Amino acid sequence: MTKSGSKAILNLMEPKLLLVGDQRICPQVAYVMDWQNYELVEQLTDAEPYRDYQIVVCAFKKKSKQFVKVKDKTLKIRYLDDLCRELDLQERTNPLTVTPLSTQPQSLWRRLCHRVKTGTLCVAIVRRLKRHLTFRNFKLINKLPVATLRLSEMLIKTLYSPPTKIICQRLENIGYLNFDGSFSGCCPAWLPAYGNVHDDDLDAIYNSVRARIIRLSALNGSYCLCNLSACEFAKYGEQPVIKPLQTPDYPQELVIAIDRTCNLRCPSCRREYYTELSPEEKDTAQRALQALQRSGWLAKSKLLNLAGDGEVFHSQYYRQLLLTDLKRSQIHLLTNGTLFNEHNWQLIKDKYARISVSVSLDAASAQTFNKLRGGDYQQLLQNLTLLSNLRQTGAIAFLEFRFVVQRDNYREIPAFVAFGKRFHADVLLFSRLNNWRSFTPREYRTKSLMLKNKCLARELYTVLQDPALQDPIVDLTAFQPYLANSAKRYSE
Repeated sequence: MTKSGSKAILNLMEPKLLLVGDQRICPQVAYVMDWQNYELVEQLTDAEPYRDYQIVVCAFKKKSKQFVKVKDKTLKIRYLDDLCRELDLQERTNPLTVTPLSTQPQSLWRRLCHRVKTGTLCVAIVRRLKRHLTFRNFKLINKLPVATLRLSEMLIKTLYSPPTKIICQRLENIGYLNFDGSFSGCCPAWLPAYGNVHDDDLDAIYNSVRARIIRLSALNGSYCLCNLSACEFAKYGEQPVIKPLQTPDYPQELVIAIDRTCNLRCPSCRREYYTELSPEEKDTAQRALQALQRSGWLAKSKLLNLAGDGEVFHSQYYRQLLLTDLKRSQIHLLTNGTLFNEHNWQLIKDKYARISVSVSLDAASAQTFNKLRGGDYQQLLQNLTLLSNLRQTGAIAFLEFRFVVQRDNYREIPAFVAFGKRFHADVLLFSRLNNWRSFTPREYRTKSLMLKNKCLARELYTVLQDPALQDPIVDLTAFQPYLANSAKRYSE
């Protein structure tokens, strides 16, 4: 297949397009390639009606005999093999800044060998499957970390992964702008990036083939590209959820995480105080902010979420967004609470029709707060009283308290429920401890209270059985699969 021939697959100009193949796979391929007008048949049995068509068989050439029943070399037929080759060619030509391909082993064989050397894959399995090391091998692709997959492999993994029972609305509605300029559909800790604002503009990134492949993994219900072991938002229903293959041209919610500076030093987040950006980091943050402003999304997106990283009232870049003259309808603020005082409230109260606030606390007592958060606890209580009054009067529409469960605070989980009710919180969100490179592996295993096979340490599981946690305002979504497995482990 020549380069120009495969290029035609990505840039079909013919008004007549025919997709041949599985009735589930074909629309997904069309969504990824952004093909709007096409005809669909399960089998090609008659060549005559389709001589003027560009035909794409949504299957690999070796397995296409069940779909193509005619032998006519005059037909313009392309296969999934051609599509995969062109995707990989484009990726090599335009590698992402956030994950440069030059730093990764190029071939599937070399990547598997690398995993063998690091002890993460059985040598016998690799040798047995060596002859199948192409993008056609779905089973082998599943053995590789998502971060190492090429576009073609991501596509194959997404197309052929079965739907799950996960319920999540984030991936198809959210745009997440990170501090290094990477842009993704959810937290970059558990999802590959769409692209980087240093390489392209946000509209092009959001509507790229890579972005559509990643969003497809949510629309088809597989969530195969998500790191589900780290995700804290996915809920599990009774039946697989498959959604319509359509998404808006821009994210409905913008999560901005371009500045990591904060007035506190929480051990679960960082080892040292990080109160000011370096000149290089300031330049990166400014460029990300400018890319966001050029996109026009600040005016179009329904919800602005500040800040996915750092403290929203400490950062000059978040302040620029907060104090904009743009009359936004909704904003959600994520803060540690120590700077949410009357002065800062007066700056933002008239700029948004609906304000919601999440406060990360991790404690229900002064002693634990000083150990895990630091700062002035009495000032925090004054600010929480202000938030409570604003919630009761309707000045803010939603108030959430967050609690990252770890060894140093898990005994205060029941007390935190009473603490949240005291300040009229709508939701008390309990989340698992993640390692943001602030712990060594041994430290993390000790502090997280998470065991293998998605089980909780017995002491944490016992605390989570407290009747106070049955209150409707308590959100234990992050622990949902762990609780079920722990119940079996401890024979309850």
